[in-house]
Amino acid sequence: MVVTEAPPQRVHAVAEAKARDYGRPFLPLPVDVCGEGQVRQMVARSPERCGRIDVLVNNPAPTASRPSGRWPTRRGSWCWT
Repeated sequence: MVVTEAPPQRVHAVAEAKARDYGRPFLPLPVDVCGEGQVRQMVARSPERCGRIDVLVNNPAPTASRPSGRWPTRRGSWCWT
């Protein structure tokens, strides 16, 4: 399993907690899911350590740094293949 998190200082703690909860290793990758380049890099790196990707959930949430009114809404804005 891969855990992504922004800000990056939290990703290792989250991965360690998940590993304890589930009894298996989790790969921590600091990723800002709002950045296409970072998402592409995460998708490329994950199979190197974990095998194929069965499910990918990109769940960016509006934050104070990017209010909800500024999110792209056109179809395909969040689909990178």
